[in-house]
Amino acid sequence: MTALSKDIKRLRLNAEPITLGRGGAASSITFYAGSLVMTNAGGYVTVGAAATGQFARGVCTTPCVSPASNGAIEVGWEEGDFEFESGTAGDALTVANIGDTVYIIDDNTVGATDGSSARSAAGKMVAVSPNGKPIVRIGLGLS
Repeated sequence: MTALSKDIKRLRLNAEPITLGRGGAASSITFYAGSLVMTNAGGYVTVGAAATGQFARGVCTTPCVSPASNGAIEVGWEEGDFEFESGTAGDALTVANIGDTVYIIDDNTVGATDGSSARSAAGKMVAVSPNGKPIVRIGLGLS
C-alpha cells in the first residue's frame, strides 16, 4: 500500500483508546489524522517510515504541518488497537500472524518482516478486521 496523502478515520478495534499522548514534532513533517506516528532517534514525533531505532507511538489525532524547527509544535496521538494496510508479498499479513511483531513500512502500512533490519517494530498484530486487514496494538509498552 502507500503512505497517506490525506486525513483518514482509522478503524479502532475497541471503542476507547488505551492511552493518549503528545510530543514535540520533528521539523517539516506533514501529519495526517490517522497516520502511524513514531519518535525518531532525537525523541521527536514523526510519521511512520521504514527506519531503524524508532519507537511506534500511536495514531495521529492532530493533523498539522510542522515548522522547520524540531519541537516547535506538539502532535497528539492515541495508543490502542488499530487497523492498518498490510504489506504485500513477503510482508503480507494474515490470521497466521496474530501474536507476531509487525513492522512499520510507512504511516499507513505494516509488514511481516523487518525489511532486512531496515524497519522498526509497529507493535503486535492482535486480530484481522472484517475488511481482512491487520489490527495492530500500537504504543509504548503495549506490544
